[in-house]
This record gives sequence, structure tokens and C-alpha cells, in this order.
Amino acid sequence: MTEKIIIADDHPVFRDGMCRLMSSALPDAQLLEAGSMDEVLELTEKHGEPDLFLLDLLFPGMEPRETLAKLRQRFPRSSIAIVSMLDDDRTINRIMDEGADAFIVKSIPAQEMIDAVLAVRSGQYVVAKPSIVSMTDAVPT
Repeated sequence: MTEKIIIADDHPVFRDGMCRLMSSALPDAQLLEAGSMDEVLELTEKHGEPDLFLLDLLFPGMEPRETLAKLRQRFPRSSIAIVSMLDDDRTINRIMDEGADAFIVKSIPAQEMIDAVLAVRSGQYVVAKPSIVSMTDAVPT
């Protein structure tokens, strides 16, 4: 069965770059692109539950607390990785506490981005930001 990944960001150039990175790391994955949360939900209606959501923290329709809770409830087997330009510990901790499996800062090198996504897909919790990458095994629920 083909792995499905939804890449959601309102910046087309960043979205394209993420698709290229994920395509190189996971060549058999089905990559679906969205520019808003409405488009994310449309993709889930059309293609079913994804294996991974790669979501920008700040883009149209994204209300982190509410969105993460709804995605967790509706897609309990999907991994959720937040990708953001924000890199402060307070924001990262809040987002992780609200249900994300990963927080990946956009300014990290491409290979670290790939490594972080692969770690999330293997069941680890990940915080990846410049000069620090922390990965811990997920605790079964």
C-alpha cells in the first residue's frame, strides 16, 4: 500500500521544495499538496486518511489547538508534523503538548528535514531546529 503524505503550506515555493525532498526520501509515497486547511480536508475526503500530515503552523485555516485536536480525533493513525519558521521553545512545547508528533523548523538543512520526517514515520517524537535535533520513541497509547 502506498504511503500518503499531505504537505500543506501557503507558500508554493516552500511546498514545492518539501515535495522534492519527500520525493527523494520516499520515492514511492503519494504526495498531496494543500495551501489551506480547507484544501487539506478536501484531500482527506478524496484520498482517505494520510500516513503523515506535514503542516505549516501559520497558514489559512490553521488554528493549532483546534486543528490538532480535530485531526487527532478524525485521523488517529496519522502522524502530524508541524513545520514552521518559528523556533522558540515556548511555541514548540505548546504545539507538542497539543498533539503534534514533530515540530520541524524550516531553517534546518535539507538532510535534517528528511531525517526528522523519517523519524516521525518510524514512530518517534521529533523536535528539529537549528543546532538541535531531538528524537524520542513514541509511547504506545
